[in-house]
Amino acid sequence: MYFSISTNTFTHKELIQYNKKMLQLLYCLFVGSIITIIIFSYYLYKILKEKDFIYFIALLILLLFFFLDISSLGHQHLWGNFKWIGHNLKYFYYYSILYFLISIGKYSFLIKRRAPKVDKMFPYILKALPFIALLQMLFQHNILNIATILLISIVIINIFIGFIASKKRNKTTSVLIYSIVLIGIALILSVLGDMKITLDKNISTFIIMSIEFIASISFSYTYLSRIQNLMKKIAIAQTESIANEKLAISNLKRVIIAQSEALANEKVAIDNQKKANVFRNDFLSVTSHELRTPINGIIGLAESLLDGFAGNLSGKMNKTIEMIVKNGNRLSNLIDDILDYSSMKNKDIELQFVSIHLKEFCDIIISFFEPLSIKKGLLMINNINGDLPCVYADENRLYQIMQNLIGNSIKFTSKGSITLSANLTQSGMMEIHITDTGIGIPDDMHYQIFQSFEQVSDAVSREYGGTGLGLAITKELVEKHTGSINVKSQLGFGSTFTFTLPTTDKEAVPLSDLSSKNNLVVEENEVSSLQLSDINLSSDQHLGKTILVVDDEVVNLQVMINQLSLAGYNVETAVNGPETLARISKTNKPDLMILDIMMPKMSGFEVCSIIRETFGLFELPIIMVTAKQQVRDLVYGLQSGANDYINKPFNKHELLARVKNLLDLTDAIKTSKQLNAIKKELEIARSIQLDSLPQEMPQVEGLNIYARYFAMEEVGGDYYDFYQHGDSEINIIVADVTGHGLPAAIITSMFKIAYSVENRISKDPQSILTGINMTLYNQFKRKFITTTSILINAKKHRLTMASAGHLPTLIWRHREQELDIVETQSGMPIGFIENNNISKLETHIYTGDRIILYTDCIIEAKNVEGELFSPERFYEFVKNNISLTPDIFTDTLIYELSMWCGVAKPLESLFDDDFTIVVIDVI
Repeated sequence: MYFSISTNTFTHKELIQYNKKMLQLLYCLFVGSIITIIIFSYYLYKILKEKDFIYFIALLILLLFFFLDISSLGHQHLWGNFKWIGHNLKYFYYYSILYFLISIGKYSFLIKRRAPKVDKMFPYILKALPFIALLQMLFQHNILNIATILLISIVIINIFIGFIASKKRNKTTSVLIYSIVLIGIALILSVLGDMKITLDKNISTFIIMSIEFIASISFSYTYLSRIQNLMKKIAIAQTESIANEKLAISNLKRVIIAQSEALANEKVAIDNQKKANVFRNDFLSVTSHELRTPINGIIGLAESLLDGFAGNLSGKMNKTIEMIVKNGNRLSNLIDDILDYSSMKNKDIELQFVSIHLKEFCDIIISFFEPLSIKKGLLMINNINGDLPCVYADENRLYQIMQNLIGNSIKFTSKGSITLSANLTQSGMMEIHITDTGIGIPDDMHYQIFQSFEQVSDAVSREYGGTGLGLAITKELVEKHTGSINVKSQLGFGSTFTFTLPTTDKEAVPLSDLSSKNNLVVEENEVSSLQLSDINLSSDQHLGKTILVVDDEVVNLQVMINQLSLAGYNVETAVNGPETLARISKTNKPDLMILDIMMPKMSGFEVCSIIRETFGLFELPIIMVTAKQQVRDLVYGLQSGANDYINKPFNKHELLARVKNLLDLTDAIKTSKQLNAIKKELEIARSIQLDSLPQEMPQVEGLNIYARYFAMEEVGGDYYDFYQHGDSEINIIVADVTGHGLPAAIITSMFKIAYSVENRISKDPQSILTGINMTLYNQFKRKFITTTSILINAKKHRLTMASAGHLPTLIWRHREQELDIVETQSGMPIGFIENNNISKLETHIYTGDRIILYTDCIIEAKNVEGELFSPERFYEFVKNNISLTPDIFTDTLIYELSMWCGVAKPLESLFDDDFTIVVIDVI
């Protein structure tokens, strides 16, 4: 192409030169445009990640180099003298452009979906193109015409395919087809130019350049249109997303409202559940009372008949009545099981874990079951190795587990043996086995027998009895100990029950009297485990004594009339509170009263409180009778003025023993007023006092506890006791009752019961002393108790102390090497005022510290001149002898006091008061 300019301005040569520069400028603009489109297309590809953008970018690059080749720019500036390379590159451009045109068409026109038959041709065409290009580069003069014709044919086919594949073409598709047509035309023009059958080269180059530019713009328009459509779809999707989000927010609000309503309903349900639990507990308590009352009557009446209340019975009648007693006791045990099972299911039972020596424990269990096993001719064997570690369990509940399992083995074994064995598992648990030679259990019942109210079969239930609750309770108890239980058995070949318990390296605690634990509510005044039938429960001195029995149940009245009459007592009855109060006067009072708690019109608590306004504890002893085995009833009973209590259904021996004990105490008090009975009074008092003291020192982790006590010739009222709340926590109390003799001893016994009860409610010293004061206030005249209670937690190195008018507690601080005299803002002595403001104090203790509790005998010891030993001398003695062990320390103190008194006397006559000291070393 040439630009027309006036010849007057330029010469011909200058004009040619000018036209070349303008043409090169135009070429450069074209190259710049193509490069710009390439960069823009690459940017779009990075955004959209569409595959055909790669084809389009590759096509633009090829078109750019194709143009550089046909415009001679490539020869001038790129490959220079490499004419063969430059000449043959055009064939590479032809077929590469054609390759990408076909690829773009295939992808953009969706040939595979719209024209699957045509799509099958493409792999062959694409594979053939490189070979055609190679042949044309190698043999261009020989096969140029054939290759050129083939090239034109492929271009035409590609254009035709585009039209066929886009039957439903839109504007974008049409532009894409036109772009492909234009590039095909450019290729054909170039080929025709090589064949010397087209226009001038410059014109041809300009046309090809224009075609390429228009095609590039058309392609760009196509892809921009696609992006625009995509943006519209995105906008629509965003609109729908916003709408959906609004809908979701609306739904979420509804869900939140629903959840709020659900939470409110849940709170209501929880409140209802709490009310239901309270109702359940009250229902069980009342129901147990209502059931125990007639059961107590059945058992009591039957036993009185066996004892001869209605005269001698025939052998057949005796056997029948014995069956009544036996089944009554079974029914009583069933009530206990149901209440126990209900408590466990509602998580009302807390375990008190201690270290237990398994072999010794099982020896005691076997001795308890021995009479029954001997009667059935069974051999009981304990094969447990005494060297095994101790188990970590609740002693009462472990007894219940063993009682259920061994009891079942004895029940279902008619001959042979019952063997106990144990071993350690790999996980460190103790595995305990109870093997019998009994009737066995079918395979399909191994799981079911641990369910509530399940037995091996109805026939077994009829023959052996039972409720089916024992093993369910056992399973719950074992699992509360983090263990498991299972059974291996075959019908007719015996059974082996296996359960696991955790173990411990701690030293075993002393075992308590297990035989008294059939009722797991531990009683302080429980009847001894000896055979009750062998104890003399009547006394000539009590013959004819009057006992007033108050109960609204006629059956219960008759039971106690029968049992007490046979023991020689004169029995009177009343059926409610008002009648009772009307019958009692100063001139017509019974020797003892047995008072039921639950009565119409007026409860037993109210009746007892009113009687105590007139008669003291020793003037009219009262035994409370209750079927509700709850600690709070015991507390209320003691606070209202009862001397003792007994639970229904009770054994007649237990009733008679408690009656005899209280009458003995009452007679002793009366006799104490007479000079000729002082010695007997003191013997009883000393026995009561000594029985109320601990028989051995507790074993507490981190503490070494030592106590020394001896009474003066005239019995005093010193007292100390321990209540352990775990392996490393213990409550210790020291008390001093004013006065001497039997009244002081009895008050000490009442103090012991109150202390034990309060420790079951709380372990805090302040709460314990406050509770004891509320219980004992106004129960005795002109008698008071000074006391100090401390709670030591060895693991936390903490001591909590409360005092009611007692002496300071001494703490030797090992670190500071000094004596700490610890006093609280102590309240008044117990029983002095009703609202006793007892405060507490907390302090830390460490290894090497020593705590000393004591009574006033030490500081009030007198020498021959009447001078007191004094607190200061005692404190100085403690400092000078702190390195001695607790027992030698105490012996040295007693020697020092005897030297101070300056007389050679027995210990019990050395001082004017009881001697009590408790020494606790922190180790």
